[in-house]
Amino acid sequence: MRGLGGRVVTDFHTTDILPCHIALTGREVEVLQLIAAGHTNAQIGRQLYIGVNTVKTHVKHLFRKLGAEDRAGAVGNAFRAGLLS
Repeated sequence: MRGLGGRVVTDFHTTDILPCHIALTGREVEVLQLIAAGHTNAQIGRQLYIGVNTVKTHVKHLFRKLGAEDRAGAVGNAFRAGLLS
C-alpha cells in the first residue's frame, strides 16, 4: 500500500479508531492538505483543476480511510496518524 510521496504508510500507534495501515493516493493527500487549510470543495477543485464532484469523491474516500464522519474528524485523525503535521 502506498502513502505519502509513494512511501508505504503503516503502524501509526494511534487510537483504536484508526486502522493500522492507511494508504492514501497522492491526490487524496493533496485534498487532505487543502481541507486542513480550510478550503471548500469548490476551492480545492479550482486549485487542483478537478471538478467539485471529483473532490467530493476524494473527500468520501478520505472519510472512509480515516474513519471520520466529517472534515474536522478526518483532519484530526490524519494528525493523530502522522499524515499531517
